[in-house]
Amino acid sequence: AGGEATLTAEIAMLLAVKPHSNLIKYRGRESNDDFVFLVIELADRGNLEACVKSLGGWSERKDICRQLCAGLRSL
Repeated sequence: AGGEATLTAEIAMLLAVKPHSNLIKYRGRESNDDFVFLVIELADRGNLEACVKSLGGWSERKDICRQLCAGLRSL
């Protein structure tokens, strides 16, 4: 029961977030008898760690940091 309340709170938070180009969007939820699936936008450029590691120098990394901060600021 505690897990269901946590999931409900998480979904409510995702629904309350204002759309922002640097945040992955929540699209919906599906479930069966055993699992609940959250449907989110595809991050086709990989994860943040891989993206940062693939960048050459600090100037490219600063751009990623700016985008990350802009997304967090919108929360």
